Amino acid sequence: MKFIISFTFSLIIVAQSQAEPLQLRYPELMVTPRASDRIKMEADNEQNNPGRWYKTHTPIQLASLMSLITGTYVKNNEPAYDSTRWSNQGEYRDDIDEFRSQASFLQLNGVAWLALTTYMSYNYTPYTDADKALRKLPVKSKRDHLTRERIAEEHLYDAYIVGQRMSWIFAVSNFAFAMTLQDMTDESSSNEAKLLVPITAIASFLPIFIKYRSYEVYQQHETYKKKIYGPVASPSLLADNKGRLAPGLQLTFNF
Repeated sequence: MKFIISFTFSLIIVAQSQAEPLQLRYPELMVTPRASDRIKMEADNEQNNPGRWYKTHTPIQLASLMSLITGTYVKNNEPAYDSTRWSNQGEYRDDIDEFRSQASFLQLNGVAWLALTTYMSYNYTPYTDADKALRKLPVKSKRDHLTRERIAEEHLYDAYIVGQRMSWIFAVSNFAFAMTLQDMTDESSSNEAKLLVPITAIASFLPIFIKYRSYEVYQQHETYKKKIYGPVASPSLLADNKGRLAPGLQLTFNF
């Protein structure tokens, strides 16, 4: 009996040791294209895209330009004095000074984002930099390949999160600056000013709805990766607690 138990136990150990390499499957190495391949393709696109300087940040730049135009226009078309709204000239001048300051903030925000995105168009190349960094990593063993792909995925995420943060920071700040002018322009005699301010506020959310390329790249890679180790359902015969076989559904998880 001891011999049978020992022999059975040995068989289990051998079976597990043989099965382990088959189960050790990494989605980073199985996904097509791999993260490193995607970075290489996007790096080539960065280097060979002649219109990249205006295409990459177009939503933010359009909204920033709108903010600059709106701030300049309303600043040069301030509301006229109205005795039904202001009790005296001093109160009117105080409100006008505040109005000009708010318009200046909107202008400054537009100029700042135009300058930042223009600078980034020429100097921020996340995929090219990532490709250069990945080329320096060894690829001799499976462990090296796995390390390389995981670092490549980190670079994909970094490019994605920079675009997302920029989009939301711009949207919130530009919307807030535009809405501070709303009360004053509601009383303005200029119909153009009444129209420009809400359009500028709405345009603030252009980068939220028109995503950065880095967002699409990262989401596509995650989708491809999920398809590799999702559950697979298949029909099977299952035994109950009395040993009787019955048809059933078997879920297999591949990792």
